[in-house]
Amino acid sequence: MLKNKNAYTLAELLVSLAIFTVVIGSLMTILISQNAFFSRASASVEVGSNARKVMSLMVKELRLSKVENVNLFDENGNAFDAAHPDGVDIVFQVPIDWDGDGDRFDINGNIEWGCEGGLGWKIEYYFDEDNKRVMRRLLDGSNVAQSETVIADNISGFLIQGLHYDFTNKLYKLDSSCDVVEITITSEKDSISGRTLDTPLTYTLSNRVSWRN
Repeated sequence: MLKNKNAYTLAELLVSLAIFTVVIGSLMTILISQNAFFSRASASVEVGSNARKVMSLMVKELRLSKVENVNLFDENGNAFDAAHPDGVDIVFQVPIDWDGDGDRFDINGNIEWGCEGGLGWKIEYYFDEDNKRVMRRLLDGSNVAQSETVIADNISGFLIQGLHYDFTNKLYKLDSSCDVVEITITSEKDSISGRTLDTPLTYTLSNRVSWRN
């Protein structure tokens, strides 16, 4: 009886199958690992982007305001002071060209204070702790909200405090005069692609804003 020299024995087939399984398993492990790495990297970028988005917009608008037009409140609506230093809500006005004459002054040379909604209107940024987001809304002259926009989601911390520079001790300290406001924003993400992370991704950003007017 002649043997078919091109045929494989059962042992050879089993060894080949085992090697194939190991190779495929290794490739799958590498692919899963790479996918997890890129997903985490993408989530890290998103976390940082959320905090920077809020900070950038707030700083840009706040710098146009002046201390007399800025008010800070805590989560219970208490005005900022030594007893209520943890502000999560800021309301202010910026100069606008309300009369359409190409500048931001009225006929008497006074700055036209308001926001894009109208003269005397106010901008408000506040922390929606339940939904972990920072909101921006426009308040009319009666403090009634006329529009509301989500600035960023996945925000776990939002703190605004008024500061005053102590020239004697050469440092900033909490003060209701709010010569400067310090904004601290923390963005957080605790899951990726439906998978809960053992350690949430966090990004904290702080900035101090002084007034131009």
